[in-house]
This record gives sequence, C-alpha cells and structure tokens, in this order.
Amino acid sequence: MRLLILGTPRVIHPDTGVISLQGRKNIALLAYLVMSSRQQHSRIHLASLFWPDRSEKDGRNNLRVALTRIGKHLSSEGKAYFCNQGQLVSINPEADVWTDAIRFTECIEFASKHKHVDLIDCIECCKALDTAANLYQGSFMDGFYLEGCEEFEEWQLSTREILHQQAVQLLTELGNLNFLRHDYRTAELHVRKCLHMEPLREDSHRMLMQ
Repeated sequence: MRLLILGTPRVIHPDTGVISLQGRKNIALLAYLVMSSRQQHSRIHLASLFWPDRSEKDGRNNLRVALTRIGKHLSSEGKAYFCNQGQLVSINPEADVWTDAIRFTECIEFASKHKHVDLIDCIECCKALDTAANLYQGSFMDGFYLEGCEEFEEWQLSTREILHQQAVQLLTELGNLNFLRHDYRTAELHVRKCLHMEPLREDSHRMLMQ
C-alpha cells in the first residue's frame, strides 16, 4: 500500500489502484498518524483534533468508526494497521504501508548522517538525494483543507513548511553538485524546480546565469 501526501493526498493499492477512504477526515487522520508514527496518541487528543465541535463521547465514537474504516482498507495479511492499547492509538510498525513523505525525510537524513570524505564522491548519498528530489512532487497535502479543525490545520501548515524548506535546500544542493560535475542540464532542472517553489530565491537566479 502506498500513501502519497507530497502533492494531492492519495492512497494507492498495488493491485486495485486509488482507494477511497470515505471522507476527508479519514485521510487527514491517516496522514497525521503516519507522520507521527513513532508516537502514541490518546483517543481524547485525536477526537478533539478532528471533531473539536463534538462532545467527547461523540468525538471518540467518530474516531472509532474512522479507525475501523481506514483499517479495513489498509490492513493486510492478517496484520492490523493500527495498534490500539487502551486509550492510546499508533501505527503498527509491522504494517506494510509506504509513504512518500516519510521516505523523503529518510533519504535526506541518511545523506546528512552518512560519513564520507566529500558528498560529490559519495554514490550512496547522491543516490539518496536524487531519490528524495524525485519524491517531492508537490507541497505536503497540496490543496487539502479540513474545515473547522484549526489545530490540525496548524499542524498541516507547519509540516508543509518544514518539508518545503527541506526540499528547497535539497534542490539547491543538487544544483550545486551537478554544476560541479559539469552536468549543467541536470543542475538547471533542479534550480528551475527550486525557483518554481521560491521564485525570488537569489542564489538560484545567480546559478542560472553562470
């Protein structure tokens, strides 16, 4: 299963294609839990995050229904997608779901922590950075809006900005690396993609003029 949230949010099954999760809040809930998959969240917190205008009882009931619906689509080979431990909910670490945003950050983190003499000569890191650049197909949950959920919106915008800045830095670095390799065509592609995201970025304009 693939969860794509860099760009328009989509859930894709390898055999049947795009899956409908039956509601925008289900998509939002899944994205929130996936992006914080190392954490456990209380049911009260999740209910208030996605159903702030409902009573605690109704919010918790809506959460239960949403988790059940999502789980039916994503659970595979007898493995539950969510871990339900009393009042806590988290993603099952054994669940077979790939997420572009998670992979994007993993690739960047790998290159930043890998020990090498010079990045330009490190095949593994350059490959990881190229993979990250290809994964960034748009801003986080582009065009997605959840009415009446201000706390979720704040989280979404904050996450979007963090990933945006990582992408800009990544494309700038790849532009510089390919320029030093004299691969000017690839360098230009990265720089132009960066300028599409931030049209007023001066260092990118200077690179294009070189």
